[in-house]
Amino acid sequence: MAESNFVANLQTGLKSLAEQEFKQYSSVAVDMAVKSGLQFFSRYDAELEDWKKQVAEGDMDEDDLRWLLQARNDLVNMDELKKQGLEKVALDVFVNGLIEVVVTAAKALP
Repeated sequence: MAESNFVANLQTGLKSLAEQEFKQYSSVAVDMAVKSGLQFFSRYDAELEDWKKQVAEGDMDEDDLRWLLQARNDLVNMDELKKQGLEKVALDVFVNGLIEVVVTAAKALP
């Protein structure tokens, strides 16, 4: 993914989210959550850039973007996070938070 303010916003939001949701478990869980999120961003970098552009141009609204993100069943590599003993509720909160990170980053840029 090309470096941009969008990418920086995604990375910052991801790190904050991972720390907020998983610091009570362990630093390993935080690191794995960040790694999983970055892998998702990397895997879908072209789509994320395109969707961001569509949101900025008004061709797509936030709900459409959320739907597209939720349709990605590999949003986060849950297997590694589950091995850390994380509760399903915490994982679901993280996935929903990750979607909001993308939506917020997409809205923040012209």
